[in-house]
Amino acid sequence: MAEENQSRDFLEFQMINEKIIEIANSSIKTLVLINGAAAVSLLTFISSQLNSTNYNSNLITLATEPLTMFALGVFFACLGMLFSYLTHYATLVRINKRKGEDKGACIWRWVKRVVHLVSAVAISGSLASFLLGIVQFRDAITVVFY
Repeated sequence: MAEENQSRDFLEFQMINEKIIEIANSSIKTLVLINGAAAVSLLTFISSQLNSTNYNSNLITLATEPLTMFALGVFFACLGMLFSYLTHYATLVRINKRKGEDKGACIWRWVKRVVHLVSAVAISGSLASFLLGIVQFRDAITVVFY
């Protein structure tokens, strides 16, 4: 009976863990998408300004800073994907080492924590880059048109 409850608990844990991984992956993909879409939209805006007869060179110069932020957002999101993968890999290695009573399980616990922290920082950096890019573009529009 106890073995059956333990097996059921493990299956429940495994199912919840898989859902958490799906949510994390979807969130990271969303960050890539919003930063990439913002960069494409900004490039379209710059292109339309260049094609107009009376374009403002200051606006185009000021619009390059938010474009850089959106590109950094994509970079940080991709970095977050990489470290998210490494976090899951370290978790699996740690579980396998623990089953074998290997002393390396303790090391992998710390590796997992560090890689998880780096992943969280990269993902936060992606969101921060997106928000900073929006604020910079708003400021560029304000400076040029008002």
